[in-house]
Amino acid sequence: MNKEALNDVAASIEGIIDEVEIILGRINDCGLDKYDYELVKDGMLSCLQILDMAFDKVEFAVETKD
Repeated sequence: MNKEALNDVAASIEGIIDEVEIILGRINDCGLDKYDYELVKDGMLSCLQILDMAFDKVEFAVETKD
């Protein structure tokens, strides 16, 4: 495994998680109807769960690489 690549991927995932959290924090301000609001919110929450799992896997790989 390439530790540099693992660190790059982990940092990128962290950045994406931060962006999804911004979306979740601002979605109320968009003025979407209830259906669209729930669709975007649920989609972002699903993404966040998957990104958290991916981050954990990459971080584990980094830690076991040491």
